[in-house]
Amino acid sequence: MLSAARELDLRVPEDLSVITFDDTDWARAVRPRISVVAQPVQELGAQAVHALIARVQGGTHPPEHTTLPTEFIARESVAPARKRP
Repeated sequence: MLSAARELDLRVPEDLSVITFDDTDWARAVRPRISVVAQPVQELGAQAVHALIARVQGGTHPPEHTTLPTEFIARESVAPARKRP
């Protein structure tokens, strides 16, 4: 995404804000550092595995809706929106 912005002569965050999901190592390593919506990836995976195992073992429980906490981590890849003329 950063390389595509550069190819279009867009500056991050001056012209374009960039936000992604999951606080991966690369989001902190690139410049500008990428803002993220962090989620508990291990807990998400654990719940998915438990649901899959229950389904494979013949469970007849209806699908469950689970909400896990998220956190927005603002870094250098976001800026306030500019006012249009």
